[in-house]
Amino acid sequence: MKIKDLTFVNKAVILNNKLIIADIHLGYEDAMNKAGVLVPRHMKSEILEDLKGIFDKYGDQLKKVIILGDFKHEFGKINEQEWKDSEEVLGLMKRYVDEIIITKGNHDVAEGMFLKFGVKLVDYYVDGSDGFFHGDNIFEEVVGDKKIKRIFAGHGHPSIRIKDRTRSENYKCYLVGKFKRKDVIILPSFFPLIEGSDVRDREWEIVDVNKFQAYIINEDKEILDFGLVKNIE
Repeated sequence: MKIKDLTFVNKAVILNNKLIIADIHLGYEDAMNKAGVLVPRHMKSEILEDLKGIFDKYGDQLKKVIILGDFKHEFGKINEQEWKDSEEVLGLMKRYVDEIIITKGNHDVAEGMFLKFGVKLVDYYVDGSDGFFHGDNIFEEVVGDKKIKRIFAGHGHPSIRIKDRTRSENYKCYLVGKFKRKDVIILPSFFPLIEGSDVRDREWEIVDVNKFQAYIINEDKEILDFGLVKNIE
């Protein structure tokens, strides 16, 4: 789906030569299994498959990947499996792009690992009139800069619950709206599980999500415009 100069594709956004994704949470299934919650260990494979699908279609134009925080899930020291998984995912990206930038999320504590893989880890990133950050912190250097007209963020893991006569199901979604006269795009989490609650069921401290446009990703990975959040039944 094209919206102005943006292409929404399978939980990601393509802006010119940049691939923007958020909240990969690599190692999530390991963390859940350690906590006694059985989660099948297929998420890394699905992440790689989704990335390959994007690169197969758009790889010739891409030069940079911007990850909007929470590349890995665990807060603590990185273990051997996380290291191998990170090497595989980042290695795939580096086959297609010249630069990988991660705007630091609350889970991104393994700075040494990112340095080892040649990844740039920053609090926020600015490219022309576009600003990028994870979303757990709002940086005045971005939101207060009049030169920045558009902000990309993750962290919220937005989803919308759609009901019919027989079932109710959550779908990942993009949220597009305004904050302090700037355009805002909140990306869905890139990792495969549809997690969390409906965006209408929780308080959003910074933005009025009811005034945001929701673009829902269906089972076939098609992106559908569902209109304003407040009007979705």
